Amino acid sequence: MARNKMECSTVTFNATTSACEKGSDWEKALNLLAGMRQDNLECDAITLNAANSACKKGCEWEKAWRIWSSMAQSEVESSASSFNSMLGVCESTAWWEKTLQVLSRFWRSEVETDAMTVNAAISAFDKACKWEHALQLFSIMGNSKVESTTFTFNSAITVCSRGREREKALQLFVEMGQSQVEHDTITFNSAISACESEGEWKTASEMFRLMAQSKVESSAITFSAVISTCEKAGEWEKALHVLSAMEQRSVECNTITINAAISACEKGGEWERALLIFSRVSQSKIDSNTITFNAVMSAYQKGGRWEKAVRLCSVMPKCKVESDMISFSAAISACEKGSEWG
Repeated sequence: MARNKMECSTVTFNATTSACEKGSDWEKALNLLAGMRQDNLECDAITLNAANSACKKGCEWEKAWRIWSSMAQSEVESSASSFNSMLGVCESTAWWEKTLQVLSRFWRSEVETDAMTVNAAISAFDKACKWEHALQLFSIMGNSKVESTTFTFNSAITVCSRGREREKALQLFVEMGQSQVEHDTITFNSAISACESEGEWKTASEMFRLMAQSKVESSAITFSAVISTCEKAGEWEKALHVLSAMEQRSVECNTITINAAISACEKGGEWERALLIFSRVSQSKIDSNTITFNAVMSAYQKGGRWEKAVRLCSVMPKCKVESDMISFSAAISACEKGSEWG
């Protein structure tokens, strides 16, 4: 009979703790957990998962980790949701070392691996810039029975992009199609971004064409990535062509898009075109930043318009844009070309 009372009390505490979790009231959830322990009531997976989730929702990462660690040290059996919740905490905090600890215990348990577990771990490694770990995990997943999803592939391709692993990113893109996993906007954006660091504008352009052919919606990020790739390759004409296509499709330009287009023209010696783009920005709601001003000053420098370069540098504080060494160097260089120093 005493055992039945204990089980009823545990169920009552679990229900109340779960209510606190849903209300994101981590403090009450922890008070309930402490009360259970003081009354020598058994804490089960439901209790600890609810308390852990409440701390996670309240961004109390260390407390969430301590609760999960107490599960690991006790005889409470962890479930897939326990591991996934803790990996979610690791993702939010970029705790890659703790991610390894969670995965280590996960693989020693009898809990079946699912896509959600792998996705959360890959994201945690990605946020911590531990791309090798993320790709190793994706490779392990490929050898298991876990079915890769669009989100899984996207995470892996994004990791490759940030780690400047262009060939691997494109390989994963192809594998996606072979596995009959649907490509989406994020897939294409990540693959195009992987081409950006090496200025592989032809591959990026082909991806862009394939995206339209596949009827996958392009975003401002898509256009910005293609234009940035063209900019790094010195293909200013192609960059302007993509910018024009962006406007024709009524996709709103952003600061990154404009900066890349201006920089492409500036690097290609097309300073007048760069200034034309900047003049359009001045009349729009797009915010200019330090990169924008620096690119325009470099364009003025190449066009021998030293007075405009100096003026632009002087108005940066009024526009609430911070000057840097590149800003001053561009202005000084413009003056040197115009023989206006000393």
